[in-house]
Amino acid sequence: MEKNPEMTQNQQNNLPVKFLVVGRTASGKSSIVREVCKKLELKQVKSLTTRPPRDVELNNPDSDHYFVTDEEFESERDKGFVAYTEINDYKYATTVDEFDRSDIYVIDPKGIEYLKQTCGDKYKFVEIYIRVPFITAINRFIERGGIESEFKARFNQENLQFKEYEKKQGFDYHVLNDQALEDAVEKVCEIIKKNNLIM
Repeated sequence: MEKNPEMTQNQQNNLPVKFLVVGRTASGKSSIVREVCKKLELKQVKSLTTRPPRDVELNNPDSDHYFVTDEEFESERDKGFVAYTEINDYKYATTVDEFDRSDIYVIDPKGIEYLKQTCGDKYKFVEIYIRVPFITAINRFIERGGIESEFKARFNQENLQFKEYEKKQGFDYHVLNDQALEDAVEKVCEIIKKNNLIM
């Protein structure tokens, strides 16, 4: 269920904090979160997904995902999902147990909506939106082994949900990732310290 609008600020402050990092394809969100987790010793949520792994994700313990078959995915559904979405016909989800054991989650706007509906009254969410110039995103996507046509297909497929997300401006913080990765990492670290009292 969604957060109770009558919940007091004090009640909100007593809930466990979960950081939700949102960004379009090739915004650098996953790279930023990996570095933030190393610096602050936080645990990142790993989502289940039916999409095939990229070359860099094969046998990589730092991957953002558990890669499963459709059958394995459906068997996990019985345990309960706190977030679910589909991108390019592939399923993505996070189990209740995985979410409870984690601190920070790379997620898309549709996933956030699902998350707030299922457990919005159990956690305090801090949303951090990572943005990047369009041309920078294309170049980064190609540098990591993708092709421009694939990038544009993904961009167009997710464009509607991100345009709506930007219009609502429901995020708590906005980080422009157009400089060195370390700059964005430091900004996100400061946000987490401010909201989670990590010194």
